[in-house]
Amino acid sequence: MSGRAIMRRQPLAHPLPGLRPGIMYGIERTRWLDGSWCGPMAYRFEFDPVNRILLVRIEGRLTEELATGLYGAIRKYSIATDARAGIWDFSFVTEVALSAEFIRHMASQEPAMPDATRHPRFMVAPTAVTFGLSRMFQILGGSTRPLLTVVHSVDQALVELGVQSPQFKSLD
Repeated sequence: MSGRAIMRRQPLAHPLPGLRPGIMYGIERTRWLDGSWCGPMAYRFEFDPVNRILLVRIEGRLTEELATGLYGAIRKYSIATDARAGIWDFSFVTEVALSAEFIRHMASQEPAMPDATRHPRFMVAPTAVTFGLSRMFQILGGSTRPLLTVVHSVDQALVELGVQSPQFKSLD
């Protein structure tokens, strides 16, 4: 799989809070280094109605197919909630399989969240791989996403937004 960034972590002891057994949150399962399988790649949308912040938490293996679907879901939920800010949290991503060509392609697309010149967005990327790919996306898409910032934690994004006590509620 040349040309793709790969990152693997050991499985989390506890999945994201709120994930319900039997519900498919993504379309792909992750195979761990020991050969065992974990559940599907998941993303979960949350919204803080007071501060109008859309938060998506991504967990598992992030592929080009899943990233494309996630992009559309971000558009859908940001329009439905009339979000004024967005946080895309890659903290629970266990493996990344995205090519540089794919990052360039996505950065050239219309921003997933409308009003990119008025609504800030944050990519939470705590690992070297997710941070590097997020910065690549930020640089390549900078002309259409001037308020996109790459940070290491959700707390850092909330500080940048000036929000102290967000009240995120699941959009499921």
